[in-house]
Amino acid sequence: LVSALIVPRARASPPRPTKFFVIMSSSAAPCQLTFRLGRAETAPGEGVLVVGGHHSFGNWDPVSGLKMTTDEATYPAWTAQVEVPRAAGRVEFKYVIDRRASGEAFEWEAGENRHVAAQSGAWEQQDEAFGLPGSRLVRGAAPKTQTASSAAEESTQEAPANADDLPTTT
Repeated sequence: LVSALIVPRARASPPRPTKFFVIMSSSAAPCQLTFRLGRAETAPGEGVLVVGGHHSFGNWDPVSGLKMTTDEATYPAWTAQVEVPRAAGRVEFKYVIDRRASGEAFEWEAGENRHVAAQSGAWEQQDEAFGLPGSRLVRGAAPKTQTASSAAEESTQEAPANADDLPTTT
């Protein structure tokens, strides 16, 4: 003989909402990064990009790079702002001039890649000119509307040159 056990079907209950809590530590805070390129000469319609090894900088694809801006009052200086997760760490990049409006190709900086270390807070990457080596990363990026005298009064702190030198939190 074979016997069968019949189990009544349970009624489906509605799904319960799940609660998630995200704990943010100071080390997880994003990096507000301002790029300031002191001089890059372009023709009308051309632009300057930050292109590098992070999706915020186009993953080395200049078509997707971070577009910099300038105006009549600040040209030939260029700026760009971006938020980068601190987890990005040390990111390499180059400045690239987009000369497609003039019927030419992208012009990449010659020489070694530049780099920036993503750190919590606001930072300003200062570079003298397109194609010239040397960078300075300064804490506390000044808003565009800030005057030079009030910017000079603001305390600045240079970042370590190497991501391995970054302070760690425990």
